[in-house]
Amino acid sequence: MVVNSKLLHSYPASAYFCHLLLGLKHMVTQLKIDEKLLDKALALSNHSTVNLLIEEALLEYIQRREQLKVLDLFGTIDYEEDYDYKKQRKVR
Repeated sequence: MVVNSKLLHSYPASAYFCHLLLGLKHMVTQLKIDEKLLDKALALSNHSTVNLLIEEALLEYIQRREQLKVLDLFGTIDYEEDYDYKKQRKVR
């Protein structure tokens, strides 16, 4: 896959607005990524640039890891066996 270096390092409008609204900073870096993986990912996505593709992939990775942390909490919360949530509804 041939990637135009100007396209790869250009920032989309969304990056500009993220910086203005959220204070997010974007970093220019070089990554060595398998071209077959990039081609396949671009074919599956609706992104027009590699930057957008990689940003979404990172967001999905972060979301997935955060979900896994929440799953680790299941079964760790103590509750009372005789608690009647329906009774609490009637009190109001």
